[in-house]
Amino acid sequence: MKKVIVLSATLSVALFATQGDNLIGAGTKSRAIAGAASSTYLGAESIFINPALLTKASKSEFSIGTTLFMPDVTAKNSNASGEVAKSKSDFEVIPYLGYVKSIDDKSSFGIGLFSVSGMGVDYSDEPVQKGLAGMKTHLVYAKLSTVYARSFGKLSLGGGVDISYGDLEMHMINQFDGSDLGSNGDSHIGAGYHLGANYEFNENIDFSLTYTSEVHMKYKGVFDFNFDGTKDDLTLTQPAEVGTAVAYSIDSLRLEADYKRIFWSKADGYKDFQWDDQNVISLGATWNYNEKWTFRGGYSYAKSPLHNKEYKDGVVEGFPFPSQQIAFFNLVGFPAITQTHYSVGASYKIDDAIQINAAYVYAPKATESFAGIEASNSQSSFSFGLDYRF
Repeated sequence: MKKVIVLSATLSVALFATQGDNLIGAGTKSRAIAGAASSTYLGAESIFINPALLTKASKSEFSIGTTLFMPDVTAKNSNASGEVAKSKSDFEVIPYLGYVKSIDDKSSFGIGLFSVSGMGVDYSDEPVQKGLAGMKTHLVYAKLSTVYARSFGKLSLGGGVDISYGDLEMHMINQFDGSDLGSNGDSHIGAGYHLGANYEFNENIDFSLTYTSEVHMKYKGVFDFNFDGTKDDLTLTQPAEVGTAVAYSIDSLRLEADYKRIFWSKADGYKDFQWDDQNVISLGATWNYNEKWTFRGGYSYAKSPLHNKEYKDGVVEGFPFPSQQIAFFNLVGFPAITQTHYSVGASYKIDDAIQINAAYVYAPKATESFAGIEASNSQSSFSFGLDYRF
């Protein structure tokens, strides 16, 4: 076992994410098993999933890849024309790369660039009679993380300090005077941490625990919430997460079950928009078919934080916000309603140094509605990556 020090940097592009506003997995291999990787070492991808697993690094590794993300998002307002509108935000390219350097038999160093989370829609070209107010949103969330991990016999512990970058842009047409209630957005830098532990009961069974702290993010002058002509701030704290997982290997097959709870209802901003906590269940299987080929598959389910909501009148940034407006922002502007994901993938080892990876993730159509406002989406993504070990 090895002591590992990892420094990682993450950048994100705008995307419509999958568990709330969180992207499943960290790279091609973890997406191929629907994110069920808290007890399975996947090289640089484990930086964010469970840093304790980095003690399993046996060689230096460079990883690079990208995800082609294709959401199909629609909305309609039956209080207006009731016509269905399709969001123009329907394709994103999400690159990543990572490097882990084996320093000696006890330590390693690495750096990585990964997408973390975000979402967005674009109804800016839809006619006013559809009642979507030209809604356009764009949320980006990224992390710069320094991680340290060490093994103590069968127990491995890891933790990291996270410097987070967020960017939020919102636009909506004022129905009374035609002005834009939003702005060109604002960015913010916050800080947090994440921890992981992994225990090897024997050569077949691993058990892990993970925790990610909340990160306070505040975006200044992004939206006029009380319609007084002044753009107001919005606090949108990235929520804390806690998880556990168990993995079992038999011969060439490895099975893993992960559980994670995301505390949206405790996070400033999300709780104002009445998001519920999520319980995320992920199942993954990895089959080392032979010395060249590895096949993967996975399944993930998490009830949407907006599922079957009965919205109530509330307060956003100190301003009264009626239930209809909260529902409109959630379902039209930030429709985090996807619940189920299926994934498959494969790796091919060209030689002892080079491996290529591929994955496909599909999320079937999900629909949510409230008081005449309805949103639907389905998602597909293809991921491709390359690992070089030395």
